[in-house]
Amino acid sequence: MANVTNLLARRLVKARYTDFPQRVVEKAKQAILDAIACGIGGSKTELANMILHSMEDKDKKEGKYTLYGHSTTTSCLEAIFMNGTVSNALDFDDSYEMGSITISHPGATIIPAALAVGEKIDADGRCMIVSIILGYEVAVRVAEALEPRADEIWGFGNHQVFGACVAASKLLGLNEDQMVNSLSIAGSYAPVPSTRQMWSIDRRPMSWVKEAAGLAALSGALAALLAREGFVGGRNILDAKSGFHSLAGSKNFNEGKIIDKFGQGGYRIEGISFKPYPTCRFMHPSLDAVSLICQEYDLKPGDIKHITVEVVSNLEKYFSVYKPKTMIDAQFSLPYALTMVIMRTPVNQEWYDPSKLMDEEIGNYQTKIEIKSSSILEDLYFKKHILASKVQVTLYNGRTFTEQINFAKGHPRNPLTSEELENKFKNLVSPVLGPARAATIIEVGNNLEEIKSINELTQLFRAMSTETHSEMIMD
Repeated sequence: MANVTNLLARRLVKARYTDFPQRVVEKAKQAILDAIACGIGGSKTELANMILHSMEDKDKKEGKYTLYGHSTTTSCLEAIFMNGTVSNALDFDDSYEMGSITISHPGATIIPAALAVGEKIDADGRCMIVSIILGYEVAVRVAEALEPRADEIWGFGNHQVFGACVAASKLLGLNEDQMVNSLSIAGSYAPVPSTRQMWSIDRRPMSWVKEAAGLAALSGALAALLAREGFVGGRNILDAKSGFHSLAGSKNFNEGKIIDKFGQGGYRIEGISFKPYPTCRFMHPSLDAVSLICQEYDLKPGDIKHITVEVVSNLEKYFSVYKPKTMIDAQFSLPYALTMVIMRTPVNQEWYDPSKLMDEEIGNYQTKIEIKSSSILEDLYFKKHILASKVQVTLYNGRTFTEQINFAKGHPRNPLTSEELENKFKNLVSPVLGPARAATIIEVGNNLEEIKSINELTQLFRAMSTETHSEMIMD
């Protein structure tokens, strides 16, 4: 095959706003708002505070770039790293699935990079939309080309870096040669994938790095900025002969998937899944099943005697974590997440409030939940790429209810409605910026193609400073 990296660069440079059907533009706007909500929602977590404090430097001059949910600003690259990391902090960010198995979390990497670079050049709304659609297209295509990967390999930053790179490169108006350099630099700067041992998923506490979304966002944007200045990279990073795929754990790299039918109708962003729960996507079929049962039969936490959850063996092995101590461990704990659903805890950052993690009642309730593997569900997983869960709820009065979910809520075959996406946004953003600001961001985001400067949107993410807040109260 001809040089895939060059062919891709050529198609990216030629792409224009008018190439995309309105349905694709609307999906892009949904993805942008969802990523913003996840970032603002994650901005006040313990994880976010650690990152913010690590970047503090009294001697440096303050930059102009927006940090989700904060009144302070910072440098372009620091904003990208911070915003990318907090977008994934709650594990509420979007996913792309093969069948119903997640292979990418593109939004937390692509959108923070695009927003900061957009601020840098004062991009208009249409340019932002084009850059983000193309970022998703490339990140997901590279993920598809890398699959299947070795079972030991986890983490998606090594392909998501290309999404951030493309979004930033398109905004900066790179030519074909610069685009090739940008892609190659991004691949060279890509975070290494994680192994199970690196994640510590089998011996808690887990690593807080997860997908390295912030680093991938920073690396991709930096690659574009360097390429614009004439920095030279390799020429064939996405070609099989470069060997990049081996560093990503790919067992059967198919470079053709990166450019096959590129721009010919369908776009990968249309296949994005939006999450209804702030947890690892692998847990969502179980959460949906319990939620449906509790809603249909109006069950209260005290009605339930026992819950049996059937899943694939890996989930039984790694997600059967009771009484997790940290927010990251809780995101990969089926008993904890199921308890949050049953107790109807508001579906936002409240799930990981330290008071919830330490609550004795919540901890004890998790012991009602039994998780076991199923050979039937294992067959679905390996033969049809369907990650299903079967749940049985037993009440104290002896009644039992059973539900199996194959495609979790938010999947393109079971999508969230516009109203549900708007409610998710408000639930995450209102506790940080207030209901009025949340509504304004939604309005601006829904009309993104009409705005002349992305700063009209990003300035709305900034928390009100203490001084300004005091002045408004006095007025």
